[in-house]
Amino acid sequence: MKKIAILVLAAFLLTLLPAAALAKPDPDKVQGNQGNHKQKSSQSQIKKSEPRNYSSGKDRFWVIFDDINDSWANVYIMKAARKGLVEGYMGKYQPNKPVTNLELIIMLVRALDKDGQLDLDDADVGKYDLKKIPAWGQPYVAAAVDFGLILPQELKTFNPNQGCKRGQVALYVARILDEDANDRDDDEDIDFDSVSEDVEEIIAILEGLGDLEDDYAEIEDGIDAIIDDLEAFLDQLDEADEADLPDLIADFKVISRSLGDIIADAEDADLDEDILGELSDAAKQASTVRRALTAFRDIDKDDSFTDDYLIPYEFKFSVKKVKRFRIMVGDNNGCFSPMRVVKRDEIATLLSRLTDQILGEFDISSVKGTLDVADEDEITITDEDGDELTFNISEDTRITYRKQAVDIEDLADYEGYEVVVVYNGDDDASTIKIVGRAAVDDDDDED
Repeated sequence: MKKIAILVLAAFLLTLLPAAALAKPDPDKVQGNQGNHKQKSSQSQIKKSEPRNYSSGKDRFWVIFDDINDSWANVYIMKAARKGLVEGYMGKYQPNKPVTNLELIIMLVRALDKDGQLDLDDADVGKYDLKKIPAWGQPYVAAAVDFGLILPQELKTFNPNQGCKRGQVALYVARILDEDANDRDDDEDIDFDSVSEDVEEIIAILEGLGDLEDDYAEIEDGIDAIIDDLEAFLDQLDEADEADLPDLIADFKVISRSLGDIIADAEDADLDEDILGELSDAAKQASTVRRALTAFRDIDKDDSFTDDYLIPYEFKFSVKKVKRFRIMVGDNNGCFSPMRVVKRDEIATLLSRLTDQILGEFDISSVKGTLDVADEDEITITDEDGDELTFNISEDTRITYRKQAVDIEDLADYEGYEVVVVYNGDDDASTIKIVGRAAVDDDDDED
């Protein structure tokens, strides 16, 4: 299972590419995003001169920096800030500012802490010689040493205020993937047996739900159908090889969507919280399988750069590892530029995509409420407690009304309707089930 964990983690870093190391994203897709967000209630309106920290849950606020509108990393900076992974000062993010060694460690530790891979509260600052580290940064460095991001002997030469070079970033990332980053004999062949074990765990969770009451027969039939699909998928894995990965990924995506539909139905039917929790655990495990399969598919067999001769020996194997997993792929000329210092826009992009791929996938929840506003990239609902919640939507979001698919551009037509949203820890909606008009508006249109 260690291999699956490593490859799943690799998947979330799969497309992390520094700003100067690739063509910049389409500006139509990444700029001006905050200007598209519609105003929420008066409690959540934020002036540009008054930046707010973002927190998940019911206290959602948009983070606004007034110096990122023209940045290629606009969207990624806002995402990372909302997740509490990066911070600004006096309304500014300073996207072109170099990142120091200490800043990078703090950001990586925050991400690992949120993912549950380490507990920052357990960091013992008295365990290591941290005199060079500012007091506020010592817990992060201690946690990094405990995890293996920094080796104890490296503390002697660790300069907290020095700009962090790309080679060093590769070293830290490689240590997240595998603490033995210098292993020359990595075996990246796909392990279908490990994938099968994860699929079997999903089946066990669903079978453990037992028989539901007669009123929920349709939901139980749906769960049984998913179990049948999972068992058929196991048969596919028995005969699969690397060439079958695209089909496996596509087939499992369908299963995952069906599971999202079942969770939405269960939330709508007010099923027991324990059952909802078990279904969420199954969805969490399904995300593990999808990310593992994707990681296997996207391994890059070419791990070389045109400037390999410039890469210091201590970084060589780490750089090859991050290239192999397509974490950092170099610029358009095939150069890695190991000694260039990374900037804040690059690291925000790295952290945003990291959590998009891994952290959010492992926290599946659902909520019922009234659809207030539907934009092209987000929705706002008011839940049954009267709290206003905002979720991200995309072309991957499955939207249904009376079991019929609804196009994302038509979702605004259902403002005022009751909906169920299945979402992850980054507030990305995977499924939206439109139940019917709110009872106060139209009792006759309820399902």
